[in-house]
Amino acid sequence: MDKSAQRVDLLVQGIGELVTARGSLPSGGVELGVVERLRDAAVAIHKGVIVAVGSEEELSASFDAAEVIDARGAVVLPGLIDAHTHPVFAGTREGEFEQRLAGKSYVEIAAAGGGISSSVRGVRESSKEVLLARLLVRLDRFLALGTTTIEAKTGYGLSLEDEMKCLEVIHEAAAQHPVELVPTFLGAHDYPPEFRDRKAQYVDLLIEEMLPAVAESGLADAHCAMSKPQVDSELLTLVAAGDREAFRRLVDLSDRLVTSLIIDRVGPREEVQDLRQEVFFRVYKGLESLRDRKKFKSWLRGICRNVVREFWTARSRHHAALAE
Repeated sequence: MDKSAQRVDLLVQGIGELVTARGSLPSGGVELGVVERLRDAAVAIHKGVIVAVGSEEELSASFDAAEVIDARGAVVLPGLIDAHTHPVFAGTREGEFEQRLAGKSYVEIAAAGGGISSSVRGVRESSKEVLLARLLVRLDRFLALGTTTIEAKTGYGLSLEDEMKCLEVIHEAAAQHPVELVPTFLGAHDYPPEFRDRKAQYVDLLIEEMLPAVAESGLADAHCAMSKPQVDSELLTLVAAGDREAFRRLVDLSDRLVTSLIIDRVGPREEVQDLRQEVFFRVYKGLESLRDRKKFKSWLRGICRNVVREFWTARSRHHAALAE
């Protein structure tokens, strides 16, 4: 071993094919399909951080590892992240798929006691030990299929006691399993059966008791899926008439959607704010031509798609011109 070799905790070698993203920043849009594929590769890791990827020959000479793992020609790729799961539940609802195929709507199934209400009953009737055992089995399946991180929502307890039970299950599973769990409190997933006719009281319960209890416990971030202020026809009429204050309100209500749509298609690059401004400029100039105000959100999405498409077209032309 070369005395100048850098000491690291782990070297994974014997990799048949290494698949990894380019660069060090998150990607979006068409860039999601651009990956590096290296054959006969290795990965050097120190203190939980990947410090180098490259050919096995190069890394074996450059690093002195405390532990070496032979991948035996396997493919090595980054762990997958599942950003939306509800992993704490008892019982499954595949029977509802058959009902949907037979023509029943989700509303009809829910009215008959299915849907989220079915999962709520299962969680409330199950002990923490049973829920934990089932979650650990599911985490094994996640890991076997390449998922190493999940965002784990509650939302099937819908009472302070049962939501806290779910959060405690997630916390204990995270301590026992290598899959990383990022917990989210979703107490506003739906109204529980006992509050169907007292919805305002359930909202009060969430605000006054459940959210403070979750915050104090430190077991999760708090997330609310209740309805938020919406863009209505009256606001759109004011904007179309040139009311700038109404336009600012429209931007406030739509900004999160527009920004997320743009980032989803182009990634978190510096041009996002310019593209966002272009979208809202076109909204302001073109809203008067929108006949059916109920279709505003679809119309807005269309503007976002067009702006992003024009961005990539201009970018491609620029690269082509540089290549000539």
